[in-house]
Amino acid sequence: MNSSAHPLPCTDSSTRLAWAARLRKEVTNNVLPWWQREMFDEQGRVLGGRGNDGALRELPRTAVLGTRMLWTFASAQVRLGHDPATAQAAQRAWDWVRGPLTDSEH
Repeated sequence: MNSSAHPLPCTDSSTRLAWAARLRKEVTNNVLPWWQREMFDEQGRVLGGRGNDGALRELPRTAVLGTRMLWTFASAQVRLGHDPATAQAAQRAWDWVRGPLTDSEH
């Protein structure tokens, strides 16, 4: 493996800042947009899951995944700053958790 492709973090502040910027860019430009685009259906419901190849898997739509998505998008708003697409994803996850997952009887 080429060590320059994935340098190990070290303790100097300039390297830490560079790694932090690189990770922030990856999360902001790739990770969050993928989850926003690929893990909700057209009605805004959380999907059950996707395979490693990106194909939709017929899995139960669970509270665990829905609340993790809610936490992720809400946390991103706080830690990374306001982004309309991330705010919308947080709202979609909240609406899904508060809708089909809420037991109005108990």
